[in-house]
Amino acid sequence: MYSTMKLLPLILLVACSQIDDTTKLQRMPPKKISTTQSQLKILKILAHEKAENSVVLLVPLSGANKALGQDILNACLLDNNDSHTDFYVLDSESEDFENLQTKFPNLRAVIGPVFSHETHRFSTMFPQVPIFSLSNNADISNTHVFACGISPQDELKAMFTFAKNFRKQGLIIILPEDDQNNQLVQLIQRHANLAGFSEESIMSIKFNTKEMNSICDFLRANQNQIIFSMVPTCNFEQCVEDVPIFAFSAQVLSNPKIWNNAIFAQPETESQKEFVDKYKAAYGETPSIIAIIAKDLMNAINESYPNSKELLDETYHGMLGEFKFVNNQGVVRNFSLFRMEDGEKVRAYDD
Repeated sequence: MYSTMKLLPLILLVACSQIDDTTKLQRMPPKKISTTQSQLKILKILAHEKAENSVVLLVPLSGANKALGQDILNACLLDNNDSHTDFYVLDSESEDFENLQTKFPNLRAVIGPVFSHETHRFSTMFPQVPIFSLSNNADISNTHVFACGISPQDELKAMFTFAKNFRKQGLIIILPEDDQNNQLVQLIQRHANLAGFSEESIMSIKFNTKEMNSICDFLRANQNQIIFSMVPTCNFEQCVEDVPIFAFSAQVLSNPKIWNNAIFAQPETESQKEFVDKYKAAYGETPSIIAIIAKDLMNAINESYPNSKELLDETYHGMLGEFKFVNNQGVVRNFSLFRMEDGEKVRAYDD
């Protein structure tokens, strides 16, 4: 059992019915918090003795996804010294929360939950404040719930908006030989249509190494197209010249050396790089993109004006670039285009 003796002066571990708002707590330093105790229901962190508002951070502190919850919590704790926001960390895996909104003074918003299927449950528990879900499922968004994750739709919109600059006549989608993800292919086609590519100008092929020669011949004969590939570019880049090749960032960044020349969309700033370095120094590992999103949301709430209307009306400059909250869409961000060059991410063009 992990001892909490060193942590008690810094945090309060209590059940929902036992929150003591008068307890004097200090700022939490960059330090991991044990989430192994089954009694943990609410973790209260006072960042300021007279906080102007509070926020609930709703993450898994137990169960199969507790490491992700710890990652998000670590990010929100880091560089929190100037915060004027008290925040309460709730274990989204718990089943016995009741009348939650009345327990948090000056509550501004809820950050979380992580997964879209959890959102309805918690949105009914917090009906008066915005729910900033960390899910990337934009379908859950309305005027109360805002999906804040980065979705394939976000990337595709940015890539195909940029792709129009090449004035190519069509699109070739390169799929793995065993691909069965028809929904993803349809999503790519739909965003290509929105960017002006007609149904007739979009083709898809399945990559098969046994048919490499014929695939190369096909690509060489269609140089006036753009390519969207779900197959690493190392398999076919020798077959194309001066043809823009687009791909999803998650695939490219998972193994950069096999995705040379792939163009992908990602929201990024210099402040993100600085934060990642600080996180690595504090915790010895790299924060997930979800953790960075949560930190951006925490900062936005802390920096915003006292009423929730202005919170939703503002445009924010976060580690993932400029963003704003849009009813029925969630968080809308500006993306930059990058290209993988010899294993290193570089700006694709001056965008």
